[in-house]
Amino acid sequence: MLNQVEISKEPTLISGKNHYLLTDKKRLWQCYIDDYVNNLVTEESFDSLYGQIIKKIIIDNLQIFKHKSQEMRLPSVPLVSIIVVNWNGEKYLDDFFNSLLVQTYKNFEVIFVDHASIDNSISIAKSYINKGLDVKIIRRNRNYGFSPGNNLGVLRSKGKVLFLLNNDVKLDENCINNALFAMQTYKCKKLGAIFPKVLFWDRPGVINSLEAKWNHLYQWIDYCNGKIDCNEDNSMKKIFGTIFPAVFIERQTFIDIGLFDNIFFSYAEDMDISYRLNVLGYTNISVPFSFLYHKYRSSSQEKVQTEFSVFWGVRNYLFVLLKNMEFIHLARVFPKFFKRIVVKPMYYSLLNCQYKRFFTYVKIILSAIFYTPYVLFQRWKINKKRVWSDDEFFDPKARENYDIFFFNSKPVISKLSIDSALKGSQKYDVSGIEYETY
Repeated sequence: MLNQVEISKEPTLISGKNHYLLTDKKRLWQCYIDDYVNNLVTEESFDSLYGQIIKKIIIDNLQIFKHKSQEMRLPSVPLVSIIVVNWNGEKYLDDFFNSLLVQTYKNFEVIFVDHASIDNSISIAKSYINKGLDVKIIRRNRNYGFSPGNNLGVLRSKGKVLFLLNNDVKLDENCINNALFAMQTYKCKKLGAIFPKVLFWDRPGVINSLEAKWNHLYQWIDYCNGKIDCNEDNSMKKIFGTIFPAVFIERQTFIDIGLFDNIFFSYAEDMDISYRLNVLGYTNISVPFSFLYHKYRSSSQEKVQTEFSVFWGVRNYLFVLLKNMEFIHLARVFPKFFKRIVVKPMYYSLLNCQYKRFFTYVKIILSAIFYTPYVLFQRWKINKKRVWSDDEFFDPKARENYDIFFFNSKPVISKLSIDSALKGSQKYDVSGIEYETY
């Protein structure tokens, strides 16, 4: 982990070596800070720094954090089925539905799958039917989980294109239109998932999700998470995949690859689908000119690792590799991987008398054993249709073991993050190891 540097004073916004230079013309901002801000700005000082930047923007009437999209002209206008799974999400729904009302693309339906909410979610969803949205409500008698809920919504949908959405997002007005433009104009043999750019709701100048990679340790790294977004590169790009607050995919393609895995309930379903699409020869792309805003980790209703997130996250992580990875890599990687994410944490939880966490890992092992026949059957089905080798999409140059632009659930303000945002593709050095950004 990068060394955390305590901040003893705040950068001035007036003149001298410590100042922010903001330019309206290129919609970029540059930051010149003393060497005491080399790597990380602490969580405590982040809000102050960010607040000063925003204050400077307001004073100068610079709207560089206000993204404005341009509507693309579409060759065709297929029906889009928006699938959203909800559980007690009433506080997000007005923002969510209002962002659908203002979409420039109008040919869509909303499949609202509610998992026995006890708040006002259903009445809010119904109110938007009266406002002109085509909302179909599916009420379930308990919380069946994210993956099963989406699968039910997909099977009840009628659209040619699926738009799988979290309920804690709001869309730019051209989000759907521009993603469809990418879908209809990008040239490849088999198009898989289309990922719009996801920005933080409360910090719209910072990327939440644009691209993820598997690193050399076969860890899933959202390596754009926390990166300052200067909107300098709006080109479509082939990627492995990314997280799933929002994803477009053709309905038939999603059915052909087998939908979400119902045993995943929650967590790692994005890794599983991204991996599976690559194995089966599909091309996933990121589309920065289609974007939306996400309330990070609000849909899971947690800000720290709970026993729920540890169980589903770790167990499903194991299943992703067991289902999708080529045997030549699995035999070499999995024992070390299992030791790193199960055995060691289990040992230290016992050592530190964290008995609840210890028994969570016991449950993970028992659940993995129970589902082994099912997972091996899924592995056989996937690998008999394999088109691409893992070597086609794993990046051995990706050496990060953590998100360098994101720390302690907050974006990092540093010379590195600012330089990377301004320069785009560049090489940088962390702890004597050279990496490369996109």
